[in-house]
Amino acid sequence: MVRTSAAHVKPANYKDRRIDRRLSENQTGKRKCVVVMRQRGGRTLTVAEESELDAALTIMARVMPGTVIHADEAASWDGLSVHYDMRRINHSVLCLNAEQYCGCFCRSN
Repeated sequence: MVRTSAAHVKPANYKDRRIDRRLSENQTGKRKCVVVMRQRGGRTLTVAEESELDAALTIMARVMPGTVIHADEAASWDGLSVHYDMRRINHSVLCLNAEQYCGCFCRSN
């Protein structure tokens, strides 16, 4: 019996050939912002939006003012602090189950 597997050899990573994917001209447009809204002891609603601005508008449409919201430290969530009690999460220190949930959601679509 012979077993084979397709292997991918990564190309050399030369600094002068790197592409900065943060720049708009180097983006594919397939990026989504996934938001998980979860009521304590209640339902979970997951929404995939085109941008963080769209996600913030969805949050403001669905979540009552004064609610505690947990978000990462991205500047795009700063506008929510006017209406909500914001708690910030540093991803390098703490990994949430919400991220794992988002990963499962993204792979299923």
